[in-house]
Amino acid sequence: MQTTGRFTPRIALAWILVAGCRAPICVLRCDYVEFHRSAFKHGVRVESIAHAVAQWLVVVDLDVDGDPARVLAIGPNVAGNLLEVIWLELADDRMLVIHAMPLRASFYGLLSEGEPI
Repeated sequence: MQTTGRFTPRIALAWILVAGCRAPICVLRCDYVEFHRSAFKHGVRVESIAHAVAQWLVVVDLDVDGDPARVLAIGPNVAGNLLEVIWLELADDRMLVIHAMPLRASFYGLLSEGEPI
């Protein structure tokens, strides 16, 4: 796994917080970000996902050779609890968020491996 330099999610997700989007629907679109309904399986709200990705601590390519590529971001939700968020990088620099939940122990090691911003 490597830290990705191809995508900076801070810009794309800032729009979601302003829009006040609500889910769970099949796919929610906000600017260049789409949310698949699976992103809400663990009860994480759009605002928390947006905050976690906008304030990411670590961003890692999970499947460098995949088409589309899968990317993991670890960041705090609005309450400061760490979330893991996984998205697919689609064509035209769009991202489809497919997974969001409280950070699992298996990903804690990435916090010390990530490169500084």
